[in-house]
Amino acid sequence: MTDRNRNQYLLELAKRNVKAYIANPKTKAAMVAGSVAEGLCDEYSDCDMSIYYDELPSEEELQLARQPDR
Repeated sequence: MTDRNRNQYLLELAKRNVKAYIANPKTKAAMVAGSVAEGLCDEYSDCDMSIYYDELPSEEELQLARQPDR
């Protein structure tokens, strides 16, 4: 896998994983940071993400977002 393909894969993975969190109306922004955001990732890179809320979600809302196959 080339670094470009790896970067695209990690961006798509981030988009897929963030969907459950941004479905919550309390979510104001979500972003990818680090080497993936800069297009500089390699086979050892992780995907740094931050999610910003207007009001923190409840533990129940977070558990719901963490459920597989959402």
